[in-house]
Amino acid sequence: MGNFNVIEKREKGKMFLKFSGKIDEDAKIEHIFENLNGIDEIEIDLQEVEMINSYGVRLWILTFSKIPDNIKVVLKNVPELIINQVNMISNFLPENACIKSFYAPFYCENCDKEERVLFEIDNIDVNNPLSQEYRCKSCGGILDFDELEDEYFAFLESRKCEDLQKTQKGKNKILFLIEYEKELFNVLFDYLKKENYQLTIYNLKSTSIRSEYSNLIEENDLVVCGYKDLDKSLELVKSIRNKYGKDKKLVVFTEESIVDVVTEHWVDIFYPDNIVAFSVEKLTNNEDLNMLKEELKNIKVVFYKLLTDDIFGIDKYLDNPELTPKNIVIRDSAEKSKYIEEVINYAKENGIRRKLLKDIEIILDELIMNAIYDAPVDENGKKKYVHYDRKVRVILEENEYADLYYIKDDDGKFIVSVVDYFGSLTKEQIFEYLKNFFSETTHSVSFDEGGAGIGFYMVYNYVHKFVVNIEKGKKTEIIAILYNVKMKRSKDKVFHIFTKE
Repeated sequence: MGNFNVIEKREKGKMFLKFSGKIDEDAKIEHIFENLNGIDEIEIDLQEVEMINSYGVRLWILTFSKIPDNIKVVLKNVPELIINQVNMISNFLPENACIKSFYAPFYCENCDKEERVLFEIDNIDVNNPLSQEYRCKSCGGILDFDELEDEYFAFLESRKCEDLQKTQKGKNKILFLIEYEKELFNVLFDYLKKENYQLTIYNLKSTSIRSEYSNLIEENDLVVCGYKDLDKSLELVKSIRNKYGKDKKLVVFTEESIVDVVTEHWVDIFYPDNIVAFSVEKLTNNEDLNMLKEELKNIKVVFYKLLTDDIFGIDKYLDNPELTPKNIVIRDSAEKSKYIEEVINYAKENGIRRKLLKDIEIILDELIMNAIYDAPVDENGKKKYVHYDRKVRVILEENEYADLYYIKDDDGKFIVSVVDYFGSLTKEQIFEYLKNFFSETTHSVSFDEGGAGIGFYMVYNYVHKFVVNIEKGKKTEIIAILYNVKMKRSKDKVFHIFTKE
């Protein structure tokens, strides 16, 4: 057997390595990953690795532990001897490593010959990797798999590169500091584990001694706080925010309605990045599977957007991510009716209920008018058209164009969004609008410049799910989601605001 050897090549942020020979006490691999400046991905070809002993295993683990978490590690042509180590030793590969292709041992009885078959992991059924027949290259006979199937293919559950890509879209370490029963833990965490999040759970129901979990806060990228008393949750969030500033992403879980949160807490004590209002009963009652699915999806999207800062786009709310939303460029206030008619005709053709068609029309009217008259600002940040009478035609300049997106999802949702490229709407304005409207049973309309947010509240009132994404000074996106089912209108609905600087 040959001595260990490494061939290295670098190209456009990638590092390509080829290992060959024995990985043992004589292998010099400790320093391979010491200079990774500018590297985003490491691809390692292991086809010619001939042996690894116990010392080599320790050396391997020590060497690979030096790779930063944000660098993706892809292994290809992985031989059986490495697969066996992956299956036996939980930390043999770092969390940021995946397997692109690997060899599996087969045997031909006719030829009395062993044969290796290369599996491309993206081209096999990970639940049944031996679903197709493999034939001997010499005699054409059917090959027998020469290992215990369940044991050999055990690594497939966690080492697909596709799954690693999903994980690496964001920082995926989440700490839960919540005070709820086991039923909630079981449903929520089983679901989130499938999303490849690294979860740490600290049940505040058993203790509230802060020193016991303060060190965990430092290690995680997102912290979820969830006392049953919202005031206590916000106090906890406030203490974390005071210590870590905006560097620590914070979410509050609450069973209170969004109306109560806005009117009693959110505007005056807004420390978290987001508040998820949910029902424990819905999350733990499997009889209503559709509602359960929606509740869990809401939580997943919130986590993803906060962890990645990838906050824009209606694709995140689609049941079928392969769909491509339709697009209309908003240029001219005189074309408003034409824009709306195009969306309504599409909705009719796709079976949207008649009642919802009128709701969609009202929503679009408000969002388009906002994008034309309220959003554009000049180089000094002053609103350009907000003082215009809405009967006065405004033809936007090219750098002022807005985008209207719309799509009917496979699960029946109808989603519309309008994006402007000014980011002049603020989170504080939104809270003030909603607080005023939630706090009163009747409303008076202000004729001050900018109005009183009645258009914003009308949109909120007609949707089932409402999302606002803001990048200050650059971009605002308002997403309205309606379900194509009979559903009573309520002030209490899914409502989220995401901001980035």
